[in-house]
Amino acid sequence: MLTEEPADRPYTVDVDGYAVGVDLGGSHVTALLVEPNGRAVRRTSSLIYERHFEDVVNTMTGVIRELIGTMEICAGGVGSPGSIDPRDGVVRYSPNFGWFNAPLGTALRNRLNLPTYVANDARSATLGEYRYGSGHGTRDFALLTLGTGIGGGLVVAGQLVHGAAFAAGEIGHHAIRPTDGFICGCGNRGCFEAQASATGLRRHAFAASRIIPGQHDDIGRSVA
Repeated sequence: MLTEEPADRPYTVDVDGYAVGVDLGGSHVTALLVEPNGRAVRRTSSLIYERHFEDVVNTMTGVIRELIGTMEICAGGVGSPGSIDPRDGVVRYSPNFGWFNAPLGTALRNRLNLPTYVANDARSATLGEYRYGSGHGTRDFALLTLGTGIGGGLVVAGQLVHGAAFAAGEIGHHAIRPTDGFICGCGNRGCFEAQASATGLRRHAFAASRIIPGQHDDIGRSVA
């Protein structure tokens, strides 16, 4: 669905023309059109129905093309879940999608004929918030993201930290209930993400509905 953005967005970015920002979530794709002065002017989004790599790339490509139409775009940026090498946009591992070494950056560049930068979604959000949001003007900054999964990012001495395995700030996969927690998408038990993300809260609700007589229908409807 294509919608217009409010005209009072204060953020600015250094680009020579219109740019596209894309958020790849566990359940949807959202794309944003940004003016040369950094103002977000339009967005579109789509649900993700299949998580196979080619299917997701098709969905992303469709969303971006719907957004830009015939406009000239100078570059695109994508925030994706998983451990991502920002140098080439390869998703080394994404537990939410079950991807290994998926060439997301190359696939989008080839299909769109557009310079496209891919990085971890939480680290991308951290950098944006550090430069233009609540972290602006600070030297060290940390961000927690909460949605289908849980992620995070760190800025130390003014620099975004990627880590040796491009997973710095990935707090969602620290085990907080390693003996009796839910199985996480990464395969481990009791990860922070498995317990406390939106997905985890749904699982808690359904687990409670099996314990509390007569609650299953009400809880099921409330989290559907």
